[in-house]
Amino acid sequence: MKRYWLREDKLPPNLLVNFSSKITEKINAIGNYNKNNDLALTQWSDYLDGIKSYLSKSVIAWDNMNRYPRLRSGGKFIKDFGYNVGYTILNDYSTNKPLVYIFMVNLKVEEFGLRLPPNMNEDKHDIISRIVSETINNYLKRNLLLVS
Repeated sequence: MKRYWLREDKLPPNLLVNFSSKITEKINAIGNYNKNNDLALTQWSDYLDGIKSYLSKSVIAWDNMNRYPRLRSGGKFIKDFGYNVGYTILNDYSTNKPLVYIFMVNLKVEEFGLRLPPNMNEDKHDIISRIVSETINNYLKRNLLLVS
């Protein structure tokens, strides 16, 4: 019996991943508010880095297998590993390369023992993102299909 090995010397390059400016502001505010909780911040940072690392893989981001629910606008939602992330792929005009733009993410602050700053309230964007995510989840549960 012959055996063959597939060697992947050159994997596709990873894509650049950026959080929206609103998400970045929240991450910074939560980090500053919880600056005395080093262990929780380290674990939370690992969680956020894991999201970016996972989505930087072109196979995941492009979703050629149509595994993830999609909006008509082209946005996709991933719930792998409990991430619950909404993203889209944009063209980075400075480099003329694709960029994964995260417009919604469950920061899971409480799960890491962190607290939200008192001035951080759920704004309209968060409410809309949550409603869209819940609508997609409900649709999938009812129809067991991907939104195309």
